[in-house]
Order: sequence, then C-alpha cells, then structure tokens
Amino acid sequence: MPVRSFAFVCGHEGETFLERRMSRRDKDGLIEWHEGRLCPDCYSEQIRKQHADENAAAAPENAANGLPTLIGSEKQIAWAESIRRKKLATLDTELNGLTVVPGMEGRVEVALANFRSHSEARWWIDNRDERVLWLLKAEVERAEVPLPDDEAKLAADAEAEAIVEATVRPENPVTETVAEIRVKEQGIEVHFPERREDFREIVRFKLRYRWDSDVRCWYRKLNSASGTREDRAAELGHALLSARFIIRLFDTEIREAAIGGTFEPEHRRWVYRRVSGSYEGWFAIQWPRGEEFYKAARKLPRSRWDKPHVVVPAEHFEQVLDFAEMYDFRLTGAAQELAEQAREAKMATLVATPAERDTKVTAAPKPGQKPRPLDVHEKVEVADEFKD
Repeated sequence: MPVRSFAFVCGHEGETFLERRMSRRDKDGLIEWHEGRLCPDCYSEQIRKQHADENAAAAPENAANGLPTLIGSEKQIAWAESIRRKKLATLDTELNGLTVVPGMEGRVEVALANFRSHSEARWWIDNRDERVLWLLKAEVERAEVPLPDDEAKLAADAEAEAIVEATVRPENPVTETVAEIRVKEQGIEVHFPERREDFREIVRFKLRYRWDSDVRCWYRKLNSASGTREDRAAELGHALLSARFIIRLFDTEIREAAIGGTFEPEHRRWVYRRVSGSYEGWFAIQWPRGEEFYKAARKLPRSRWDKPHVVVPAEHFEQVLDFAEMYDFRLTGAAQELAEQAREAKMATLVATPAERDTKVTAAPKPGQKPRPLDVHEKVEVADEFKD
C-alpha cells in the first residue's frame, strides 16, 4: 500500500496510506483534505486553549453574578466554571418547563438558591450532561422553606427538646460524637460523622452495614430473613451503647429496647431457596462468618458448594429439614414452600411392590457328563401319518 507524505496547514509533516484501487482524483482529494487540517498535536493544543479561554472567561462572569467560589483542583475548577456558566445561561428557558404547583413557589425559590450555591467543582462536572430542568426538580424535592422568625424559634426549641429526649449516654463514652439511628422503609441508617475503627468494627463487620457515600451514613438494607426493622435498630443501638458510644433514637420503644436489650437477636443461620442460576429450585444453606458448618452440610445427599452457599436438591428435603433442626437453622418462606412441594411430589409418586419371580435355574451339564434323561410318558403311540 503506497504511502504519501504531505504537510499539514500548521507546517508539520505527516503521512497517509493510499489504497491502490483508489482513483488519482480520490488520492489527490484525500491529500488536499489532510493538508487543510492541523496536525493532531496542534489540534489538541487548539482545543485545550479554546477550553482554557472559555473557562477563564467564565470565572469573572460567575463571580460578578454572586456565585460562590468553587472548591476543587485547579483543573477541576477551571472546567467547572465553564460548565456552571453554560448551565445558568439556560436557566430561564428551563424554568418555563417547570410546572409549579400553587403554594410551592417558596420551595422553588429555595431550590434555585440551592442550585446556584453548589460550590464543589465535582458536583458541576458530575452533572454536566444532566438537563437543568431535572437538576431543578431534584432541588425542589429537597428544598425546605424557612419558617417565619416566631415559628422558627418554636421549632428550634421543640427540636432541641426532642434531641435531648432521644439521646442516650453511656458511662464514660469513648467519644462525644453521637450516633443517630434512623429507621427507614427498607433498612436502617446510622449517622456518625467521625472516623473510628472501633465504630467501624461494630457496624460493618459485626452487623453488616455498608457505607453509603451519597447519603454519607452507614446503611443496611433488610430482607425477610433479617427480622423486624425495630429489632435491628434496637440491636444496633444496644451494641453501640455496650461499646460506650452515645446514641440517638427518636422512637421511644426502640430506644427502651436498645437500653434494656429486650429485642429479638438476629438469626444468622438460614436455609434459602435458589431462584436463579445453575441450582435454581435447590435449597441453599448459609451461616455467619466464623461458624463452621461446611463439613456437616456437605454430608447431605448430592450437596454442592456454590459460594456463598452449600446447595442441596429439593428431593432431599427430609435430610435438609433434619439438618436445620439439629443445628438451629431456619427456613425462609420460599424454602418452606419448596419443602412442601417436594413432600407433595413424593406422596404423589406411585408406590408398587414388584412380584416375585422364580429364579431357580437348572444347571446345564458340563462337558463330558451324560445329559440328564428326558421325561418320557409311559404310553407312547406313533402318529398315523408316520405308520407304514
């Protein structure tokens, strides 16, 4: 394949491959197209300078409009200044597409102020492809309209009293930072704005919470095997109090259960039903880290190890139920249903007792032995057709 050299418009040299089947006109046109462009390095530099000029122009304009100074690295700030200016330039147009419910005008004003007040360069960069309308709707949902001064004073007093009532201090707390426990629809949150390894050991490794970077709290989603939300919140509060952490729980009953330890401890040994994968419809046995039931579970008929469970076919439900009773494992609702289905299938199976067969076999004579005599009737006659 022939190579043709040429000079970019910036003066730098370049080369391109020309296919032999191309006509001379197409070859000349391709070379002319290359010669009318900047080389890759110069083009990249041009784009970088263009963006730098846009970012530099955006900074004083944003400052003149009363926007806060951005926080981040030098390059992040330069880029975010340009993004913010473009977003705000479309604000009036996007507001026309925002339907404001009567009585919500105050929240919209707060949302607009919050939108303009984002000071982290990262926030503008992360949302650079989002429409301003969607960002505004999210701000409206989070916005809280300030109360009049007199109402704000009453609200502040009520808040302070409720906080004092909900806070429980152990003797000699390890820190003055309060762990606030919140019961959510599908799980439990604990807000603790301090990094401590002893706190992390309890919530993450003992109680299996995970850090949610969006909400900036520890969170655990519960399921049917977790027990009630109230029990799990009380168990968390009890564990933290026992480790001498200050806790805050606004639910009176849960708070009292955390103090008195009057909650149902979480059961950690379970038999599930696999609902997907290679072992769909099998029992799945799971136990907490630190306990050893692998060998006992692998003795069950046709058991397999499929991380993090030992799985057993449904037809061996009786052995699984015996195992669960022996080692204090509980079956989820789906696992109980699977056991009942296997039991019904077994009961519906045809039960038959095969008839006995005569297995007596007369041994044939060995080589060199006389054959056994034939059974001959006492009276033997010759058939008429064989007579002379």
